[in-house]
Amino acid sequence: MSRLKPKLGKLLTGDELELVEVSGRAAKKNLAQRLSEAIAQKIANALRREFPGIQPDASGSGHESFSKGAGGVKKLDVNYSTKKSGLELAVSVKTINFADDATGRYTKNVKRVDGELRAEAQDCHKRQPYAVIAAYLFMPIESAKDGANGKSSAKHAAEVLAARSHRKDSSGPHEKVELSFIGLYEDQGTVRFCFPDDVPLNGTPTRAIGFGRTLELLRKEYQQRQSEH
Repeated sequence: MSRLKPKLGKLLTGDELELVEVSGRAAKKNLAQRLSEAIAQKIANALRREFPGIQPDASGSGHESFSKGAGGVKKLDVNYSTKKSGLELAVSVKTINFADDATGRYTKNVKRVDGELRAEAQDCHKRQPYAVIAAYLFMPIESAKDGANGKSSAKHAAEVLAARSHRKDSSGPHEKVELSFIGLYEDQGTVRFCFPDDVPLNGTPTRAIGFGRTLELLRKEYQQRQSEH
């Protein structure tokens, strides 16, 4: 069944997404890939002034750029590395865009997302303990309203993401990320960003932050980590 979903490959200014109808397994996979690339491009563009050489570059090249990790070369959605220090800042973009056909919920891929974040964080931090890693998880707003009166899919994902987050300093657990945000998007394109801890048991978060604020917090975390060495 077709539904309005984020448009393949383009993220609008502000906290809005363009939309397109998609259906079928191949279209879903293609959407996830191109949506992640679009979001990564937006983040890199917003940070480019403070982080010259950040990937992907302004022309759109360098998506899923490589960085050496403890377990080998890792692909990163947004990658800021220097010749002197190696990886200093990375952003991992995850999306869960479609409900499972069997349950009508968005919980099926939460474990996969957490596993990917764990592997990325662990490999990067073992080699570069001073690197800051931030995670953005995008889900449809419907994911915050399912589960009848019980725990919504978004709440479930938020709990898992929160447990993967809050690495406080360079001696913290390698498998955790420093920062994480959830972006709940509507069919009209608006995105409501929030901290995982602010997702309620069921329903739309009342405490939201803008995309710009997430970037401010990322910059602050980076400066704090740089001051450690």
